[in-house]
Amino acid sequence: MKTWLQVFFLLLLFKPYPLHSQARSQIVFKEGANSIVLKWYTPKVLNNEGVHIFRQENGGQWVRMTQTPVRRKQEFEETLDEEDNFWETLAEEISKGVPLNGLIKVQFLVKTFMSEKYSDYLGIKWEDKSARKGNVYRYKAVRLKNQQEYVIGVSKTIEWKGEKRKAAPEEFDLVLEKKEIKLKWKLDEYKYYGYNVYRQMEGEKELKMNERPIVPSAKVDEKTGKETYPEYLFVDKIKKDKTYYSYRVEGLDFFNRASEKTRKLGIASGDVTPPYSPIDLTDKEVNPLEGRVVISWTPRYTEDVAGIYLSRSMNIEGPFVRLSNEMMSWDDSVYVDTSISRSGNYYYRATAVDGTGNEAHSLPVLIDYQDVIPPSSPRGILAQADSGLVRISWEPNAEDDLMGYQVYRSIVAKFDKDKYILINGDPIADTLITQRMPVNVKNRFYYFAVAVDSSYNRSKPSELVSVQFPDVVPPERPQLKAVVQKGNFLEVEWLPNVDEDLAGYHMYRKSTIDSVYRRLNIAPIPAFGFRYVDRSAEQGVVYQYALAALDSASNHSAFSDALTGKLRATKNRYAFHSVNVDRKRRNKRIKLQWETDIPENKLRGYVVFRRTKKRKRLEPVTSLTKETAHVDRSLDPKKRYVYQIKAFVIGGRPLISEEISAQ
Repeated sequence: MKTWLQVFFLLLLFKPYPLHSQARSQIVFKEGANSIVLKWYTPKVLNNEGVHIFRQENGGQWVRMTQTPVRRKQEFEETLDEEDNFWETLAEEISKGVPLNGLIKVQFLVKTFMSEKYSDYLGIKWEDKSARKGNVYRYKAVRLKNQQEYVIGVSKTIEWKGEKRKAAPEEFDLVLEKKEIKLKWKLDEYKYYGYNVYRQMEGEKELKMNERPIVPSAKVDEKTGKETYPEYLFVDKIKKDKTYYSYRVEGLDFFNRASEKTRKLGIASGDVTPPYSPIDLTDKEVNPLEGRVVISWTPRYTEDVAGIYLSRSMNIEGPFVRLSNEMMSWDDSVYVDTSISRSGNYYYRATAVDGTGNEAHSLPVLIDYQDVIPPSSPRGILAQADSGLVRISWEPNAEDDLMGYQVYRSIVAKFDKDKYILINGDPIADTLITQRMPVNVKNRFYYFAVAVDSSYNRSKPSELVSVQFPDVVPPERPQLKAVVQKGNFLEVEWLPNVDEDLAGYHMYRKSTIDSVYRRLNIAPIPAFGFRYVDRSAEQGVVYQYALAALDSASNHSAFSDALTGKLRATKNRYAFHSVNVDRKRRNKRIKLQWETDIPENKLRGYVVFRRTKKRKRLEPVTSLTKETAHVDRSLDPKKRYVYQIKAFVIGGRPLISEEISAQ
């Protein structure tokens, strides 16, 4: 009994049966009448440095059988096939390391299966003529690389008794389906690389159906890598009614030797003659307004006709889909189609069917179905504005043939097509559109949306929505003109701003000992103002002034360039006559009393200032008062305090006392 082994590496891009999915090296062999022939296959196919063959006889030691390595020959023999130029060139490319992929690799492997001469030329075949029948053998192939030996593989055990034809493929069966006879059998990738199918029709000779070996191909799942072979490996078209067909199958091993044929299996064909097809198919009515297409045709009678189906497709090549699962009577000649939901070109086809399922199709007819019904107006439109950005959204329409939406904008609060501009040229499928605007835009804008279907029918406009962009642009930076002394005060002047939405100004001041500006005014200086009088400036202190403008949206401009000013001392006709300090440490209070010669009708009032010994800046501790005494309470007994009193005179500069320390 012959023993066969076949495991080949799988092509990564194409996985034909029986090439195995593991990229590993293997040995196959055949038991001939007078010798045992070996072939070996590796992922790189060819071994340029050659291969040595070792043999083990009856379980003994391994013995090298080749004196010199088996390698590719320099040229083909003269008796090789006419396609030598192609195969020789291919072998040259492989020997240079060019990888084989796809169909070329399949053809190459099949060539090695079918041609022992080509395998011999490639250096992947060796024949053992010294083997003796009745003995048990194993073979080992060892490839050479950089003077090192690497085992390709070891064959199965061979009990050689001479040549014997291989058994036929197993589980052979066939079925009849309409006009086809389908054949299947059990695939054995370790025995056969391909198959031949034979057919005999009643009263005729048996013929081989395939010109080249049938090599089944597996479908590979891209995610799991699982290979699935088709259930039926050969399909034959029936050409004659009520005729007996019989089939046999044989396998081809990896030396292209045919196996025994399977037993004959036969089946009788039924009725494969179709009825007459309908003719004169035409569009009797195309009415998009009512959503209706009427198709008519001329039926033709045959003895076994069962009925008619009408089918529709958007492509003349199909697929055509039946418009109803219920078959019409064979003599029906009109069908009303109300199932079209969108515009387009449609092909209709009428099909006559007989009792055994044979079909005959009419020639297709083309109709141009143009929808003229517009979609409904978009609902729920909203507009929201942010700095330089507006978002318009609406609820989605429900029409099946909706293409999208277009949005219009205007600064006029009425539907006037001449006043609106389209902000998106192509209809959008989304129900939200965003538009960028210049950040200084302050206009009120009006928007509406229109729905557009696949036939470019346009809906009526949606409701009108408006949006006012927030003012985020500050006024221009003010420009100070001068700081001048007016009596006992400093007056700051500036050039008026010309901003349309100007709301006023804020005046800021800092001294040389301050790090930040302090705002002087509480309420904004009116927009028409162009000067500010600083009544709190102290004599001899150098001040820096800066001005900021603000608009009606409370946007503040940048500070103006700073100008400096200093209040010069002027002669004062009034004076403090006494300032007394009495500190009570136990109850943590200090009492101050003072006297001036300011007349009652000239006195605006007094303000008491205080600081600690370690601080330089005086802070007011009273409001303006005409009292000449003040009690400072809740003091820290451990701190030393310094006081100063300012007297404010009507029509004159303030009178300032000396600083007095409370010990």
